[in-house]
Amino acid sequence: MSKYPLQKAIEVAGGQSELAKKINCWFADKRLGKKNLKQQHVYKWINHPSGVPTVPPEYRLAIEEITNRVVTVRSLSHDIYPQEIERNENAA
Repeated sequence: MSKYPLQKAIEVAGGQSELAKKINCWFADKRLGKKNLKQQHVYKWINHPSGVPTVPPEYRLAIEEITNRVVTVRSLSHDIYPQEIERNENAA
C-alpha cells in the first residue's frame, strides 16, 4: 500500500494523466463546471512544498468517488485531520 492516499488514488486511476482525466469527467458529469486538469497538476500535488502530497479541497470528493472510496476525503484531508498521515505511515 502507498504511504500517501494520493499515491493510492493515482494507482487506482491508472496513472497521473488518467486521474486528471477522470476528475475532469467527474466535474462534467456532475455539471459542476469545466475543469482542465492535466498530469502536471497531479504532479504538483504529489510534490507539494510541505513534503506531504496535498490535494486541493475542491478535488477531494471527486477522488473519493473515482476510487470507489478506496481513497476517502478524510484520508486526503491531512490539513484538517493530521492524524491521517500517521495512520497511513503505520499502514505502509
